[in-house]
Amino acid sequence: MTIARCEQPLLQEALPGASDDSVPETVLAELSELALATDSLLTRSQRLYQQLRKMVGQPRLITCLQGIQILAQRGDPAGARLLAAYLDANTPATVLVPRIHRFSSIRRLEAKLAAGVRPDATAKDWPARLAHCVAQAEALVSPAPGRKGGGAPNPDNEGFYPLLRAHLQQLLRTCREEGSLKAEKSSLLAEMICLEVDAYQERISQLAGEIDPFRVTAITRVLPLLSQADAAIRDLRQLISWVEEGNFEAVFRLPVPRAHDVLDQKERPRF
Repeated sequence: MTIARCEQPLLQEALPGASDDSVPETVLAELSELALATDSLLTRSQRLYQQLRKMVGQPRLITCLQGIQILAQRGDPAGARLLAAYLDANTPATVLVPRIHRFSSIRRLEAKLAAGVRPDATAKDWPARLAHCVAQAEALVSPAPGRKGGGAPNPDNEGFYPLLRAHLQQLLRTCREEGSLKAEKSSLLAEMICLEVDAYQERISQLAGEIDPFRVTAITRVLPLLSQADAAIRDLRQLISWVEEGNFEAVFRLPVPRAHDVLDQKERPRF
């Protein structure tokens, strides 16, 4: 995820040939369907850019951008919804924290390891890291009432996931409000995120390994999901890097255009 100012051609001037008869009604209908498919701005923006991404370098990209202008000029609600999606921007924290705050990948990976699933190289030291992280959290952050600091995680004794979530939220709230963290707490926050990202990457690796290369339909269905997962992992690794550097302004205050969230660096100039 890159912090950058996005040059939006729709805001600069009317695209050449953006008149009602320059865009087929079938394209306008497809755009309207996309605009009305969900009320979630974040989801709508992601879907819009995912569709536009497929058209990079093709004349159809200009046609679709003209279509958005035409719908907006007509006063069609779909045009307003698509413009909002096109211009959507959020801080990295807004986009990425929801991916990690429940530690769902940690839970799944731990369950698989407990069931005897063999981990890859990334996950071999993962249980020890998790135990150390929980012990650090209890030592550095005010523990929940009735709990003593330190010790390895014990899911059968109250469970440590609510503890991790509470500590994560406390650390995020502190750096959001104060703009800084002490070095040891910054390291703890980075390790919490890294554990979840490593667990997520392990899940994705297992999924990729289970795909039958001779089943074309399965590959066609799963490849876009793997591509999205790779992009999410890349952005989460960037988040970890910012936290380790103490660059909380980049995490909580500088908005990132949705185009930069979906398109990679090589695609943006072509777009």
